[in-house]
Amino acid sequence: MFPITLRSCWQRDDPDAQQMAATLQGEILKKVLLAITILALVSAACSEPDPGAIPSIIPESVNMFSNKNTYVMHRANGYFTGQGQMPRNQTNYEFAITARTGSSFRWIDANVSSVADTAWGLEREDRTWLTFRMNAGEISRLGSSSPLHEHLLRPTLVEEEDGHLALSVNAVSNPVNLELAAALSKVENTPDGSTVESSDARLYSYTGATDQYPHGALGDKTEWSQLVAFSIVPEADDSRFSLAVGEVFEGLFPMAADLNGDGVDEIITTVSNSDAGARLVVFGHDEDGLNIVAESDPVGTGFRWLHQIAVAPVGPNGEIEIAVVETPHVGGIAKFYRLDGDRLELVASKAGGYMSHVNGSRNLDQAVAGDFDGDGAVELIVPSRDQKSLIALRRIGDSVEEVWELELDSRISTNLAVVETNDGGLALGVGTEDGILHIWQ
Repeated sequence: MFPITLRSCWQRDDPDAQQMAATLQGEILKKVLLAITILALVSAACSEPDPGAIPSIIPESVNMFSNKNTYVMHRANGYFTGQGQMPRNQTNYEFAITARTGSSFRWIDANVSSVADTAWGLEREDRTWLTFRMNAGEISRLGSSSPLHEHLLRPTLVEEEDGHLALSVNAVSNPVNLELAAALSKVENTPDGSTVESSDARLYSYTGATDQYPHGALGDKTEWSQLVAFSIVPEADDSRFSLAVGEVFEGLFPMAADLNGDGVDEIITTVSNSDAGARLVVFGHDEDGLNIVAESDPVGTGFRWLHQIAVAPVGPNGEIEIAVVETPHVGGIAKFYRLDGDRLELVASKAGGYMSHVNGSRNLDQAVAGDFDGDGAVELIVPSRDQKSLIALRRIGDSVEEVWELELDSRISTNLAVVETNDGGLALGVGTEDGILHIWQ
């Protein structure tokens, strides 16, 4: 694995850029025609309603722009399998990619590619985007586009039938999925309130907007009073769990992960109140609906948040633990919890001032877990206090230790994007404020 650095530069007279613009016009026309076709199909489906059919009206709500899991991490769990090769002696490679000078990257999405090792999609602050593939250290520039429409969610990288890559902010209707759109319409949430899918094929989301806990750490003072479990099957019953007055789910999405090793996912949430602050609360789902399985002790002070990052075999002997950063905006303490009966017990912590989240940001993906150095142990990767480096933390005995660090030239401006490659490896990418994308692959 070696790091590759991509620096933005704008080349207005570049023939490739001119050709790309012409291609883009054709792509826009095709997408307009596709949109007209979809609207016609939806209109036809609504003209003669069948009471026994799955609803086919795509709701004119923000939910149609949600995905089963909005973020690239399956089930919103920031743990990735595979083995990386970081760190090693660094050699920086710079590639000129058509971009706007001074426009830093905002979001990254990445995936395995059908014709290369990995595929990448980058959105800039001005919402213009570019895509490329990477194979054996070589980069192929494939596309760039005019700005995406206004959105809050991280865009999704899509590989189209003709092999072209694109970024989409409407994963439900690209291609159109009427069943999923109808299921998502059951839940009222905000544009950044996303939905995750569990191993039981249910979808889980926060709902019941409330302003009774005005912390505002995640971009606004709206939080959630309910957790809802629902199914894409229209006949299935929904389950809701309502918190006590004064308590909220403080997050944009819950996390689905198998915490007790029984093969069925639990739902991990962060619950906060103004008296004791945040605590972890784990839910299960049975024939009676949603129920609390276990809880941690609260932080102890109101308006203090827990950033839940991953459920992973991060323990010193591979034990499953929940990795969080407590108060990333002030203290930045990495903490690890393990399930013990109906309790989540704190088993290790590291007060390193780790800033895994910027106060007021909706980007919750600046920390991940995985075996990034290929030694068989799982590391938690977190940004430093100044967000100018990535630090690898490892559980050793009853403690947490910093084992290596990746230094960056500027502050982080994007999420961390991770790809589990076809050969069992891991690729990691992050963008910085100076308009550079760093990739280790």
